Amino acid sequence: MLRRNPGFATAAILTLALGVGANTAIFSVVYAVLLKPLPYPQPDRLQSIDVIMPARSQFASLPATVQIFLEWRKAQTSYTGVAALRPWECNLTGDAEPERLGGAQVSANFFAVLGIPPARGRSFESTEEQPGNDRVVVISDAVARRAGDTRNEAEGQRHSRERSRIQGAGHASP
Repeated sequence: MLRRNPGFATAAILTLALGVGANTAIFSVVYAVLLKPLPYPQPDRLQSIDVIMPARSQFASLPATVQIFLEWRKAQTSYTGVAALRPWECNLTGDAEPERLGGAQVSANFFAVLGIPPARGRSFESTEEQPGNDRVVVISDAVARRAGDTRNEAEGQRHSRERSRIQGAGHASP
């Protein structure tokens, strides 16, 4: 049948190829987003905590304020640790081309709660959570490589961010 109808054979083969390709693509996304374990020790023990506001229909859940986070951290007894994170963007300038970076402002114990040490340098110190002492970053390994930093001394490096200098503490694991 396929020899007698080359058009039908071509349509059948293309349909099968598209079906296999679409299934592969969908499974890849599902695996990466839902099935693949997080790259942390004991990822099943991580929890996300939000402020639930049942009376509001537009924003039923809001991120916690700094004051609420500090109260949670002080009062927590059920968790090994409580860390905070909020989205953050900055401009990285220096010798290379300026670059817009997406990241997060985190509490000093963030890496300890996740159970991952920096690949190089150090993590944050508790004094660096205080206003005025918060000009410290841990940059990703990818950003460090793009910036040409292949040395093993991440601590003490200076980076320029939006017209203010910040101190490099370390590089996060790849």
